[in-house]
Amino acid sequence: MRITQLVALLLLIIVGCATVDVPPGGDIDVTAPQLVRSYPDSAETLVSPSYIKLEFDEYIVLNNLKSNLIISPPLRKSFDVKQKGKTLTLELNEFLS
Repeated sequence: MRITQLVALLLLIIVGCATVDVPPGGDIDVTAPQLVRSYPDSAETLVSPSYIKLEFDEYIVLNNLKSNLIISPPLRKSFDVKQKGKTLTLELNEFLS
């Protein structure tokens, strides 16, 4: 009888300690990420970079970027997209004119 009570007590302790719950969140983020810096700089002219690097002030989530991004003049070839943390890199497969 004593072992049964001990096992029941241990089970109550184990089950009672772990409660699975959704972590509390904050307010909904309604402001867009702000561009902190870019390569090449937005004021530069007459450059032909092989990539464009954009750094934002917060983490970004990409949703269908290739169809939502407008590059003017349009590129003939596609570009590759890499994201790491707050940085977005567009690797160009051709030179900009």
